[in-house]
Amino acid sequence: MSESQVLYNPEGSLTFRGNVSLENSGGFASARTPIESLELKYDFKGVAVRARGDGKVYGIRFRTNGESDGYAYQFKIKTTNEEWKEFKIPFEDFEPTFRGNTLKNKPELKSRDITQMGILISDKQSGEFEVTLDWVKFYH
Repeated sequence: MSESQVLYNPEGSLTFRGNVSLENSGGFASARTPIESLELKYDFKGVAVRARGDGKVYGIRFRTNGESDGYAYQFKIKTTNEEWKEFKIPFEDFEPTFRGNTLKNKPELKSRDITQMGILISDKQSGEFEVTLDWVKFYH
């Protein structure tokens, strides 16, 4: 079974790390948080993320339905070994997904509908992983 943890670092960044196991139909790990306290009622155009990782691919995910197991909107970022990299991702580039499958006929992601944010490592990238998010910002 895959294992993961989220660490809040003294300088204000967040680290998501763990081990992905392919046993028991695994192959993924994720963390998520509600974002009700953020003022996302305005029409932001996208999200910017500053990340440093291990060279693996991670999914930045948003949910709009308030459910913990519904579909999510996802955009995959490729981290660079131990180097900070900034990603500026328009909401129109996020794909609706459910358990690794892209869904059709879902509305485009709108910031005012977001209820949850998460990060995911999947695609059977087994072994240890670690990614640090320095900041996440929404832009107009």
